[in-house]
Amino acid sequence: MGLTADKQDNFYAVWLDTRAGGGNNIYFSSLSNKAASWSKNRLVYRSPDKLVCGCCKPNIAVHGPEVAIMFRNWLNGSRDLYLLKSLNGGVSFAAAEKLGMDTWKLNGCPMDGGGITIDNSNVIRTTWQRKGMVYYAEPGKLEINIGKGRNCSISGAGEHTALTFEENDTVKVIMLKNKNEVIVGQGSFLKSIQLPGNKILFVWERDNNIKFKKI
Repeated sequence: MGLTADKQDNFYAVWLDTRAGGGNNIYFSSLSNKAASWSKNRLVYRSPDKLVCGCCKPNIAVHGPEVAIMFRNWLNGSRDLYLLKSLNGGVSFAAAEKLGMDTWKLNGCPMDGGGITIDNSNVIRTTWQRKGMVYYAEPGKLEINIGKGRNCSISGAGEHTALTFEENDTVKVIMLKNKNEVIVGQGSFLKSIQLPGNKILFVWERDNNIKFKKI
């Protein structure tokens, strides 16, 4: 499940679900700060090929009334990332939009869902992996090759946008502004969050323990 919340304490969730039949597709629900329970689960995307990629975790971000969902699709044998966007808090979503210009024909699941965020200017920023390479992409634009890696995520905005990923047993971060790569430590599944004063808190897993570092 992907989960996020806005500044008014409204929560939004997205996940893979098989109840529509034919395999996993994308379901959505929200929780208003005035509600006692989550809204009715809704199918917001069903692949024309009956199922999306079955193990890659979908991700979700929110800024004001804008909600963005990113998921790995499975169309015509390709495992590409797609975007669903709502401008009314998830009441309705526009048609799914492919991210990036290239494609990945793959008879298998990469088990790697990437990351998504929306900045204060309502720019949707995404990062994801294709063929063992990490990319940064905005909707409708050419993807930018960041380097080798997988299990990437994204945090921050503007010049402070941070892309985290792992390569073998090393977890790394690249700041989008200068493309400087910094080794954070050893392990996997690195995540980050921006702190006041342009500091970043990193959290990751190593040998069944949770590690953290502030840079």
